[in-house]
Amino acid sequence: MSQILSFERSSSPDLFPPAAGRLIDLSRSVEEIFRKWGYLAVIPSLFSHASSTIRDSLFLEALYLMEDRFSKEELPVRIWYGGNIVRGAASGQPMESDEMGVECVGAPLCLGEAEVISMALEILKCNGIRDFRLVLGHGKILMAGNPLIGEGEAFLDQFDSDSTDESLKSGIDSFKRLTKWIREFGYKDLIFYDLSSPFSSSDIVDSLWFKMETVDGSYDIIKGRRRKRGGLETTGFSFDLRQFLETVQKFGDLPPSSKIDFLVINRKGSRKGTCEIIKVLREHGYSVALDYSDRSKEELTRYAAHSGVINLLIVGDEDVAINEVKLIDVVDNIGTKVSITEIFDKKSGFNKLLRYHKRLERDQGLTRS
Repeated sequence: MSQILSFERSSSPDLFPPAAGRLIDLSRSVEEIFRKWGYLAVIPSLFSHASSTIRDSLFLEALYLMEDRFSKEELPVRIWYGGNIVRGAASGQPMESDEMGVECVGAPLCLGEAEVISMALEILKCNGIRDFRLVLGHGKILMAGNPLIGEGEAFLDQFDSDSTDESLKSGIDSFKRLTKWIREFGYKDLIFYDLSSPFSSSDIVDSLWFKMETVDGSYDIIKGRRRKRGGLETTGFSFDLRQFLETVQKFGDLPPSSKIDFLVINRKGSRKGTCEIIKVLREHGYSVALDYSDRSKEELTRYAAHSGVINLLIVGDEDVAINEVKLIDVVDNIGTKVSITEIFDKKSGFNKLLRYHKRLERDQGLTRS
């Protein structure tokens, strides 16, 4: 056991090892998406089902857990998992890592796939990864010859009309049904179809698999499939959290770990009155930053979204003359006029609403941690 506990941290030659804080931020953002989709957390065994060593794959332990605990009467079941694993323990060179994933157990074919694919797409987009392509494959389809990957539904139609192979026609029909469901979940970008590369695994059902890869096809960002354990079928995906963080750092934009309540923009001839408003907001317990740039409203909104700012507060001469300032919600990009008197009054409805949102955000953060 002492050998197993001698961990070696994984790293990339091109990057510094990811900071623990960034891993926590990323895992919380992923966890929040799982929660919003109605997935419940499970804790797989610390030790491998097959041996007494520390687990080297969480998704396998999650599958064993499902096989032992869920009956057909309880289906469908949606679970997510996350935690530490040790890869390479059997080879004597253990490496510590972290894994997260989901399983949708007992969902009908194509419906389960569409759901978990849509959730994976949301994870990518919420972390700023835009340059990727969605690829669908099928365990029953294996076209002879060179790898055959095509884009768009028109690619499928040519095989559907020409082929007499029932397995191929059945697989293409599954592609079309899955495409329909993915579109209904809101995905509008191009979909690629792989007719040549099924997963080579003993536990795969002769059914669908999927992956999100870099646009040149050189790197798989997230991949998943339908699996079978005992009498249960489950669709899911899993990924190495540290490798995913490196992907986000290369191709995406991890959201800031903390939030700023207000970015105040002074449009007055002097800053005296604006600084008084900033002082009062800070006394009320809000975090406030003063903007020193001459950015336009659109540029400020983009900057604020990138920097973790929740609200823009614009103070101008004309508005102040009638006891008002302009408040812009950065997420919704909706502006409204707010009375300066309400800002100064701690008991005003404006401050009660902001304190409610601040408390809600804090409580959610405590729950996630």
